[in-house]
Amino acid sequence: MSGAEKAVRPEQTLDDHVAQPAAQAADDQATGSGDRSSRLFGGAGGGKDGGDKAVQPTTENLAGSLWAKDADGKDLPPSLDDISQGGLNDCYVFAAMAAIVNADPQRIKDMIKDNTGSYTITFAGTGWFTADSQTVSADFVVGKHGNVTGRKALWPLLIEKAYAQEKGGIEKLDTGGNAGTAVDDFTDQGASRFDPRDKEADWILSKLAKAHADKQPATILSPKLDDASKEKKEMSDKIPGLHFWHFYPITEVDEKQRRVKLFNPWGRDHPNGDGWVSIEVIRTFFIEVDING
Repeated sequence: MSGAEKAVRPEQTLDDHVAQPAAQAADDQATGSGDRSSRLFGGAGGGKDGGDKAVQPTTENLAGSLWAKDADGKDLPPSLDDISQGGLNDCYVFAAMAAIVNADPQRIKDMIKDNTGSYTITFAGTGWFTADSQTVSADFVVGKHGNVTGRKALWPLLIEKAYAQEKGGIEKLDTGGNAGTAVDDFTDQGASRFDPRDKEADWILSKLAKAHADKQPATILSPKLDDASKEKKEMSDKIPGLHFWHFYPITEVDEKQRRVKLFNPWGRDHPNGDGWVSIEVIRTFFIEVDING
């Protein structure tokens, strides 16, 4: 895959629906998205052709525990080190989780209740008047879940599974969405949004630094390849880990050195290796910043 064809999840070509600006995500929710069940399950899903019964997807249990453990077996706080997007086109979901855990790990812990054998995940922003919750088990559809990292924490996969259940199925997550909206669904903290191309560098740095100090989750969206200028394509080729149509959480802000740190929700291949990019990259390459809270 060439530098110009960088995708939003590992080993997959670009999908126009994986990441969405807020306006497009809202339009898709209103009009509905295309059915991808045949692609998700290899065409083996329901339908009554020849009297065949619907084939249930194969699931697997993964080694790990709800939270990472220390050498003494005690729970460790959830961390960015637990985040790794897997087989779905849902960078926005993993970017949202990463932004929340980076801002305040306790918010992630507060979302999940361990029922001993199942887990209830509460989404504070999805109910009509109160929070909504989904109860899931720790078995996952093969190839349709996040990756378990070296810390062996399952919480990102459980939230992903519960969010898919909340939204109506795995195929709903696979059509993409907006990270700021997902953070709102998880925490009931609405997103304020701006286009960094329209703002001065000092304004952006100040805004992001305040959000970081106030423990507000923040994410940023890169443009579609088809909409990218020659300059942006060259920038993506030059800067490792700078992908098109992809959400990144903003994890640190360095006003003195005029730079911003991004985290790739794949759990690897961060921009420039360590995640740091200049404020000019933020202003010239990206198209939307979401700050929740």
